[in-house]
Amino acid sequence: MLTGNIIIHGLVMSAIPIGGVMGSLSDGHLYSAIFDTPHDVYSWIESISNTYRRPVTFLSRIPESRLSKDLDLNVIQSVWISNKSNKEGILLNHESIYKFIESRSTENSDVFVIEGLEWLISECGTRDTLRHIMNLSDYIFDKQIVVIYVLQANTIDEEVMEKISRQAPLLDVGLDAVPDQDGNTSTDTGQSDSVPTQEEESFWRTKERSAFLVIHATNSKR
Repeated sequence: MLTGNIIIHGLVMSAIPIGGVMGSLSDGHLYSAIFDTPHDVYSWIESISNTYRRPVTFLSRIPESRLSKDLDLNVIQSVWISNKSNKEGILLNHESIYKFIESRSTENSDVFVIEGLEWLISECGTRDTLRHIMNLSDYIFDKQIVVIYVLQANTIDEEVMEKISRQAPLLDVGLDAVPDQDGNTSTDTGQSDSVPTQEEESFWRTKERSAFLVIHATNSKR
């Protein structure tokens, strides 16, 4: 598998180029991505919509009335995510996000981009957010959807980010995604990636989940 590196607080972490998993953003997978500015997020989302050729739903910290200045909402569906109850969007908590994705998982195959992972951790706590990511990853595993959590650079402690990346591998958003004749996106490297079997995929997910639970069991005893 082709990977790159991302430096977070001086820690070098591996990152998957868009298309680095099974030759494309793979259905049933949860990813994370880091950006310097909100404008970078908007540009990347439009790029994903154009190259991946699937509906993209953006759970944004900005209401549609303001977001429309920076993002083509005729192409991207936007849902306002807020820590205040409102009729236009959903609340910033694990249950609301989970239920929203669950309610849409029976519709067309979608890509969900969720903004503000650092904000979610600040509001709901690190441990509960890690558990939420693990539960969401398990839920979408056999669904025809992709979920990507995005966050601002240098906002999360490197140890926490390392734990997050185990369940939601980092995407190297600095590389361009190139659609093939079937509409899948892959990095233009001239190399091909091996495709893990369903058994291999399940095996590694079980190991990651076990490691996650061991870490929390150890921490709780301290």
